[in-house]
Amino acid sequence: CDVILFDEPTTNVEVNAKLQLIRAFKEFRARFRQTIIYVTHDQTEAMTLADQIALMRDGVISQCSPPRELYDRPDSEFGGWFLGNPGMNFLEPRGEQDGGVAFDVFPRPLATPLGGAAQLRAGIRPEYVTPCPLGTPGSVAATVLRRATTIGGQHLLTLAVGRTRLKAKITPEPGRALPTDLAVLCPLEHVVLFRDGARLPEGPRALPAP
Repeated sequence: CDVILFDEPTTNVEVNAKLQLIRAFKEFRARFRQTIIYVTHDQTEAMTLADQIALMRDGVISQCSPPRELYDRPDSEFGGWFLGNPGMNFLEPRGEQDGGVAFDVFPRPLATPLGGAAQLRAGIRPEYVTPCPLGTPGSVAATVLRRATTIGGQHLLTLAVGRTRLKAKITPEPGRALPTDLAVLCPLEHVVLFRDGARLPEGPRALPAP
């Protein structure tokens, strides 16, 4: 046959057997180069097995892209929220400043994208939010509000930067040693801009210092 459909084949399978099945699916696809449509609610399965992921919302394909592109550059805030544990941070601007749009988490305002600043939000994944010592170039001051340990021992931090609250996911050793008052870096290469819930084609750009 030209296409094989697997409809949630591992939903009610014991964990070890599930891992064996996923390994078998990968080997089958690699050996026979067979086109497979694989339906799953498990993000890890989708990211591990797929060449292309069709993300569904209300019965409609929201985005169809390679896994890494879908994760790093979702077409919508829904994709940014749905993928990831936790999903993407969505940051509201605090207003206009120096001819650009100011956010609490960026040391300089961003250039105003085409269409203006109305309904604009910035998105960044928790793993790209980087705690660092106060005074680190490009960083902003932050306060740790809450610490939690995730599966695998990572630390999930809830941070306050001005009026903004955001999540940061970091490895265990730095997580245990972090002080309450620190700074964070939110690299612009990992930031996506959205307007009215849809990703803008242009990436963020910081305005130069006056």
